[in-house]
Amino acid sequence: MTTDSEITVVIPVYNRAKLVGRAIESALGQTMQPAQIIVVDDGSTDKTAEVCREYSCSVQYVWQRNSGASAARNAGIQLASHPWIAFLDPDDYFTPSHLERMVAAIRETSGRAAIYFSDMQLPEPHGGTL
Repeated sequence: MTTDSEITVVIPVYNRAKLVGRAIESALGQTMQPAQIIVVDDGSTDKTAEVCREYSCSVQYVWQRNSGASAARNAGIQLASHPWIAFLDPDDYFTPSHLERMVAAIRETSGRAAIYFSDMQLPEPHGGTL
C-alpha cells in the first residue's frame, strides 16, 4: 500500500452517524492511501462527531454551522493540502482500488484533465453486479 496519491478525500456529512464510518473505512482501506482525509460536519445533531472522533488519528474532522452540502464540500477544498480532491458522500463508499485507478488516470494524462471520475457500481439487488 502506497501513500503518494496527492489526493485529499473530502467527506461532507450531515446527520449520518450510522453511515459515515463505512465511508471513512473505505477511504482508509484504499490500495493507494489518500494523502489526507477531511470530514466536514455540516452541523450534525446526531452522533456523527462521536463516530468521527474514533478516526482522529487518520481523519481531520471539522464542524461548521449547517450551510448545506456544497458549503461543506467547499470548506473541505479550502482545507485540502493536496492538488487533487476526491469527494465521497457519507452514504457511499470507495471500492478498494478507486484512488489507485484515479491516480493512474491522472498520471497517464499528465494531469491535463480538469476532472476525473469513475463508473458507479450498484449492488445486485439494485441491478448491478459485484
